[in-house]
Amino acid sequence: MKKKWLTVLAVSLLIAGIAVGSKQILAAQKDKTLTKSEAIESAEAKYAGNVKKIALHDDIYEIDLENTLGKYHVRLSKDTGNILDLSLVEKQKGNKNVQEGLPEPKIDEQQAKKIALDRMDDNGKISKIHLMTENGIPVYKIHARSNKDPVELTVNGNNGNILFYEQEENDQEDEAQTNETEMPQTLISVEEAKKIALSEVPGSIDDVDKEESDGSFVYEVEIETNEGDVEVVIQAFTGEVLSVTFEDDDDDD
Repeated sequence: MKKKWLTVLAVSLLIAGIAVGSKQILAAQKDKTLTKSEAIESAEAKYAGNVKKIALHDDIYEIDLENTLGKYHVRLSKDTGNILDLSLVEKQKGNKNVQEGLPEPKIDEQQAKKIALDRMDDNGKISKIHLMTENGIPVYKIHARSNKDPVELTVNGNNGNILFYEQEENDQEDEAQTNETEMPQTLISVEEAKKIALSEVPGSIDDVDKEESDGSFVYEVEIETNEGDVEVVIQAFTGEVLSVTFEDDDDDD
């Protein structure tokens, strides 16, 4: 009988312990949710404005906020702190730059440009800058060139932090510069082209044409031989024989 009583007591204590633990877990979860003051602070920080009204409905904070661009209605999750919706209620009169749902950044365009140039060690040149929003935060999208390479940056419009930076190496430009360095800058003469062609195919010269090919120039030399007509193509800068083509006499029939 005593043993049965001890078993009942142990079970009762276990149930009580579970109940207490559950209450503590729920209390801890409740502590993690946003308070009204935290919700106000979050909205004002993200949208650089002043909260005029806030109310809690079904774990969602309904917030009326106003900044220099206009009046906005913000819906913010009490549990996660995420912005669920942002809508422009009324545009500020006289402000031509107001866009639907676009919060005003705390740093202006010139400051964003300076941040980008500093990141490129002042070796860059900005070609385009555009203000937009990402996840409810104003950001500057910047296109630039640094050391002739394309650069893309994203600058946080509230604190100036660089959220994204990418510099692409301009392989085509480097290759073109390399080719210009390696390629002689003076064309060989027509007479030199004739000599090179005749050393390749003996005969008599019928015609010589200079043509553009793949961004460079070639000489197309027509030679008459006992076996028929031959076309020799010569690189006009280096004198290299690129091709020798024997023309079929049947083509003329």
